[in-house]
Amino acid sequence: EVISVKPQMMLMDRPEMTVTIRNDMQDEWIDLTPLGQDVDSVEPSAIIPAIQEAGICGLGGAAFPTHVKLTIPEGKRCEAIIVNGAECETHVTADHRLMLENAQDIVDGLRLAMRAVGVETGIIAIEDNKKDAIATMKQAVAGIAGLSVVSLQAKYPQGSEKQLIYATTGREVPSKGLPIDVGVVVLNAGTAAAIADAVLRGKPLIQRVTTVTGCVKEPANLLARSGTPVSELVEACGGYTQEPYRVVMGGRMTGLCTPNDAVPTGKRTNCVIALTEKEAKTQAEGPCIRCGRCIEACPMGLQPYKMRQLCDKGDLKAAEAANAWYAVAAPIFARRGGSSPPYSKIPRTPSRGKQGGQNKMGLHVSNAPYVFSRDTTRVLMLDVVIAMLPTALVGVWFFGLRALLHLVIGVASAVAAEYAYQRLTGKPVRIGDCSAIVTGMLVALNMPAPAPLWLPLIGSVAAIVLVKELFGGIGGNFMNPALTARAILMISWPVAMTSYTLPVYSLMPGVDAVSSATVLGGLEATPMAMFLGMIPGAIGEVSKVAILVGLVYMLLRKVISWHIPVIYVGSFALLSWILGNDVLSALLSGGILFGAVFMAPDYTTSPMTKKGQAVYAIGCGVMTCIIRNFGSYPEGVTFAILLMNIATPLIDKYMGAGRVYGKGKK
Repeated sequence: EVISVKPQMMLMDRPEMTVTIRNDMQDEWIDLTPLGQDVDSVEPSAIIPAIQEAGICGLGGAAFPTHVKLTIPEGKRCEAIIVNGAECETHVTADHRLMLENAQDIVDGLRLAMRAVGVETGIIAIEDNKKDAIATMKQAVAGIAGLSVVSLQAKYPQGSEKQLIYATTGREVPSKGLPIDVGVVVLNAGTAAAIADAVLRGKPLIQRVTTVTGCVKEPANLLARSGTPVSELVEACGGYTQEPYRVVMGGRMTGLCTPNDAVPTGKRTNCVIALTEKEAKTQAEGPCIRCGRCIEACPMGLQPYKMRQLCDKGDLKAAEAANAWYAVAAPIFARRGGSSPPYSKIPRTPSRGKQGGQNKMGLHVSNAPYVFSRDTTRVLMLDVVIAMLPTALVGVWFFGLRALLHLVIGVASAVAAEYAYQRLTGKPVRIGDCSAIVTGMLVALNMPAPAPLWLPLIGSVAAIVLVKELFGGIGGNFMNPALTARAILMISWPVAMTSYTLPVYSLMPGVDAVSSATVLGGLEATPMAMFLGMIPGAIGEVSKVAILVGLVYMLLRKVISWHIPVIYVGSFALLSWILGNDVLSALLSGGILFGAVFMAPDYTTSPMTKKGQAVYAIGCGVMTCIIRNFGSYPEGVTFAILLMNIATPLIDKYMGAGRVYGKGKK
């Protein structure tokens, strides 16, 4: 009996036309006729109609009708069917559990689909973090001709159809094409099992395995009827451990919010996640700092940062030219593997009597994703600060209280300048991102200890106001602020910026001060003295040990990659050797290591792709060597990096993310 036909608030708090039918509590479904006792006895031409009659669709989330997918268009040819067991979304373990407990059904469903389409190759693709499922499925296909199990790297979005096909077969689906265009059909593991149920047992698709997790007492995979309210799934798991802030159907990357837990589940509901307020808290959006991680993560080979900038400006034509239409919903996040709880059958009981209670709670609704990387701008900047601490501490130890005063004045001036400028101009105050602290430290560490204490003040203010804020703030400057400040100070007060004092703990007693560019100015020193920092120089550049400690820390924390520091130093060393210089002395003298580690890899002013970074780093190394050998300055690091900063937009233009996945394919 139909009770009502009316719009109701469903996922994402949007109205959808719904049909409400009175439950007769008989737990009966339409009788379908099994087509055979086993796969080999089924007539191939009868399989697709049976799949259609059973109402089978894609159970991975898209819910595309399976009979349509298996009906090969004229002029196309299917060569293989892939069962998608990757399950790359966070929290979802429904297919994992299904592969462990219903492996034979999945294999039978795959074979039936192959029989219907007339192909001899079937592949079951599973991420390598599901080793037990891989072993189970391999055992299930053992001895069956044409079937194989492929282990894939656990990586998001490995389960996306295009990425799965490429990882499994090496074939690339055209940008505006379908998998059948490369001779492949992809089925979800649950869909394959449903095919076996329909064809061999005459059972329509009325239930599916759904992961229920989050702030519930007993997370589980439930074999639940389609249409079961979220509240009953949660009740079957013992109820909530605390009031949920947000309930998501699907994974935390691409799932959809429910406005309340009375919303029914459907065929595509592979997961229900109840999130607490702390877990569901979204991050405040800040400016792009050009870290390049979006380019590294993008499965389509796009430049997401560029598309976002163009869309924010309203330049949709330029965004389209930047391949925005090729984008998929694949935000960056930190993925962790997890175990798969076993599934049990949900009790087939009527809805609980109280409908105005927990299952009518109001929940917060927002767009995906619902999981974020912990690497915020603040975290990254603090990591850089920590990496510079060994250099700063050694500098203070070597050069005394005056070095400490330089650091305090440099940092305080940078933070104050940023705060004052942003308040005066009405911009959001962003001193909490700690980028001004990094700039202030770099300005101070580039100072010789005897320099007047007003120099770091002028340098920090110039770096923040003239170089950073006037160009839009963090992420907008085209040159490294601290290095630009150093260049300004060197040109304006060359004597003060090149009057170096010997460290207190020195291997060369009897020398009090050197008015030149450290060892580059002609002072002799042993490699060990230069390596340990027992030489005149700027506060932060003398101790190569401390600089390398900072480099190791940033590499371990993945703040930077090795490409710019190593290629910069390597190209400089190679050209120095070609020019007949003492390579070891050239590397250990001056500020090349400090510049290669802390200045050149600056996100905002260096290229975003690895190949672009390689070109940039080679340019830095070559320019440093040329200026040192043929220029009027003994040290060339500052101007070499600044020149390559200016070249960065050009490098990004011609050394971008590479070819877009599927673009140009036919």
